[in-house]
Amino acid sequence: MKCCKILHVLLLLNSIVQGHNNRKTNTRKRRIKNGSKVAEKIDLVFIIDESEGMSEKDLQTAVKTTFKLLKHFSISPGTTRVGLYTVGENFKKHFQFRDHVNRECVMKNIRKLVLKTSQRNENFTENLRTGIDEIKEKHTDIEGQRRIYLYITNKAEDIKLIESELGTKLDRASEVIVLLLKKKHHKSNDMLKKNLFIDRRLRSGGKIQVVNLPTETEHILNKMNVKNKQYGICEHKKDGSPVMDECNRHCTCVNQKLTNCYRLRKEFTSMTSEERRRYLKAYKTLTTKSPYKQTYEPFIFMHYKYFCMGIHDYRLLLPWHRWYLSMMEDLLRQIDCGVTIPYWDWSYVSHDPWNRTNLWRSSNDGLGPNGDQSKGYCVQEGLFRESQWKTPYWEDPLNIIMKSGQKLGGKLEEQREH
Repeated sequence: MKCCKILHVLLLLNSIVQGHNNRKTNTRKRRIKNGSKVAEKIDLVFIIDESEGMSEKDLQTAVKTTFKLLKHFSISPGTTRVGLYTVGENFKKHFQFRDHVNRECVMKNIRKLVLKTSQRNENFTENLRTGIDEIKEKHTDIEGQRRIYLYITNKAEDIKLIESELGTKLDRASEVIVLLLKKKHHKSNDMLKKNLFIDRRLRSGGKIQVVNLPTETEHILNKMNVKNKQYGICEHKKDGSPVMDECNRHCTCVNQKLTNCYRLRKEFTSMTSEERRRYLKAYKTLTTKSPYKQTYEPFIFMHYKYFCMGIHDYRLLLPWHRWYLSMMEDLLRQIDCGVTIPYWDWSYVSHDPWNRTNLWRSSNDGLGPNGDQSKGYCVQEGLFRESQWKTPYWEDPLNIIMKSGQKLGGKLEEQREH
């Protein structure tokens, strides 16, 4: 009998230890997964109600909530893009997805944000509808991007309005969350109960999610189905070497925060084979696949358009092309945020520039060889061979529609300001 009891105790202890080890393993797996540098592709659209009824404190809470949330997103052209709008007397754009391409710029502009209440007139619904339609129309330039609309207000009655304007128009990749600020004063307990009942009824029957503010950031992230992982934090390296962020930018770690981040452009032949493959894969995707190609082709035509307007003049040659390459790099980073545009130092091979160095090799980490003279000098090998890749062709280049190019670059006078 005693032996049986001892055996039972041993089996129990063994199961406890095994369960503990399993939990440790699972915890480790979660930690590794959460520590991954791969970030999800998300478009975040913040719309803050700026109409009468929103107090100064409400507006401050809305901005603080936005700021806290964004700490949990990787912000770059190829991970999370952020647009911020307010709606009141008008629908106002503070910045849209392409305006700020990194965490530092987005956070800086949110810190500077000063909101003031305006009149809620009869055009409020129309302003909201027009603004949302414009956002949807303009930003269809990335494949496989989740879009999350976050509407911040203190008016429970706006939930139905948002549901009617957005709920019926959502595609599978889009979702809406209303962040509902708690009102300070209610006329009576009966009124409080009535408002809570309305709120509960709307949440249970609608197509959108509602989160009451103030609340923990983790709760909002859970509703968004986003990992509770904070970006922009780091561990200092004892040797003082740069710390890499999730998009391979080189940064300095100060007080466990990434600062002074910059992209590093490398000489093509000094890059590893994997680095060259990533760059060329992103470039080929940009130039051949929808929806990227529809932005790329008008963009490269901008050089033709502005050539006669002085961009090769000594005053504009360097600054304009610096801006142009930066825009091109951002297009590539929509596909892979770790990519930068390399350069070629031809002096390394000036004695024989056309030999098959890393630059001209036919494999998927090179640009490919020269064309075949017997076939009109068309390239027959490599990633950019004739059967796989073609340069854009316009029958009447002077008559090309430049809307996409204008959207990216604006007028030449505006480009000088960058």
